[in-house]
Amino acid sequence: MDYGLQMNVKKTKFMIISKQHTVGRLDIEGKQVERVNNYKYLGDWVNENNGQGREIRTRIEIARQAFIKMKKMFVNRDLPLELRIKALRCYVFSTLLYGLESWTLK
Repeated sequence: MDYGLQMNVKKTKFMIISKQHTVGRLDIEGKQVERVNNYKYLGDWVNENNGQGREIRTRIEIARQAFIKMKKMFVNRDLPLELRIKALRCYVFSTLLYGLESWTLK
């Protein structure tokens, strides 16, 4: 069946996820598809040895930036502690933990 879709081989990349260093090649319509070591998929960085180091470092940096933006509120002793904790959970922790369910453990 022809659905009228065409693959753009120039924009297509592939990755082999394995614990061992695996050699692989992919050809489509006589053209070699580029192999990559990592890519961003649905907002998360994925790499060929299934490590999450890059993604975790990125999440920590984004959470740090969120904390810096809200720091004046977090250290303001005129605001109730309960409110400051809720804000910390809402703005910083949620940013830090976004996508956590898709991370893998080693």
